[in-house]
Amino acid sequence: MGGIVREIGGALRAANARPDHVHLLCSLPPTVAPSVTRYIGDQEKHHRRMTLQEELIAFLKKNGIPYDERYIWS
Repeated sequence: MGGIVREIGGALRAANARPDHVHLLCSLPPTVAPSVTRYIGDQEKHHRRMTLQEELIAFLKKNGIPYDERYIWS
């Protein structure tokens, strides 16, 4: 995940993995920060339409990342 943040010009400051998600603290370039801030702020409303699980599966499919649901949710 740190590599993804570096690719957009940011820096990973802290990370904490939970059983079903991860928390990251990153510094981001000014061109990216507003959209990330909006994304974070809209999460409650967003997850009324799509659960975290549905969002992850859609992301994996969109990016052609192979997965096995037996290992994602256990």
